Amino acid sequence: MRALRYGGMMGHNSEDKIILEPGGDAVLKHKKDTLRLLLFSLGSETYGVEVGSLREVVTVPQITAVPHAPGFVIGVFNLRGKITALLDIRSFFGLETGSVLREARIIVVDYQGSGVGILVDAINDTIEVEKKLIEPVLPTLKQELADYTVGHIEYAGDIIVILSLAKVLKCEAVEKLRSGGGI
Repeated sequence: MRALRYGGMMGHNSEDKIILEPGGDAVLKHKKDTLRLLLFSLGSETYGVEVGSLREVVTVPQITAVPHAPGFVIGVFNLRGKITALLDIRSFFGLETGSVLREARIIVVDYQGSGVGILVDAINDTIEVEKKLIEPVLPTLKQELADYTVGHIEYAGDIIVILSLAKVLKCEAVEKLRSGGGI
């Protein structure tokens, strides 16, 4: 069995290996003690989410407002022929909503069989983190943010809060919207 280094794709790093099994089959092996994070900005803060929980990142297209929708629903957009809800999660964290910046991006995640877009101000980086370096939720976080957090890391001199988008999308406000035929 031979091992080759493999890198350059989102979700894979230089520590991933393609193992060539007897008979020519290739199997991708990933280090199980690391976590790949996508770092993004909301306002002046940087957050991270696990790359494996994401479908894709897209630029902000034309957005259609949805009348009478809750404040966290920016609207809907067309993602390759599928109408996709766009959410502003700042309100869940006690942050003020802002205008859409030129650097803004949409993180698309799968939620109960359909895509949902999360608006962020900018995509900063993707990093690989050893799981043992992830610290528990900071006790100084506002409860609104702590409820959606899985921990934090120190990176480049900053504290990066690691979010669970699954927790955000399972919050009472989003569930209430879904049960009423929303997103």
